Amino acid sequence: MSQKSKIEWTDATWNLEPLLEDTGVLDLRGIHQVIVGGESGPGARPMHPDWVRSIRDQCLTAGVPFFFKQWGEWSPIKPDGYVRLSKRRYSHETFAWDRDGKQYCALRLRPESFPSQMVYRVGKKAAGRELDGCTWEEEPDAVASVAATVE
Repeated sequence: MSQKSKIEWTDATWNLEPLLEDTGVLDLRGIHQVIVGGESGPGARPMHPDWVRSIRDQCLTAGVPFFFKQWGEWSPIKPDGYVRLSKRRYSHETFAWDRDGKQYCALRLRPESFPSQMVYRVGKKAAGRELDGCTWEEEPDAVASVAATVE
């Protein structure tokens, strides 16, 4: 992972905000929580939903609590093409990644006309914090107690 994303370590908590690239495989040994979030503000850059999903899935596999803070200014477009629009002046901006997920380009196309992953600038409040229909707010103690119950 390059220096694009700001990574903070605090008492074995990783704060990946803003998440601006794919982290790849993470070594989560000794980590008590991972917090992920997008960038907000006028110059906010978009975050690919698969980057967040990868971290969430790795946390689930390792039993590490995952907390998804926000999408930031950009929201993933739902499969049916519906997007919650805000009344912000730049609500028409669209961002897409190539099929390999590494290259991206700014577009002004309808979602159905481009086959790659797209996100839409709707503003922080409208973008929300749901990932795949769920709000992820796992805390270290909650995951530890669930793990103890399962054993």
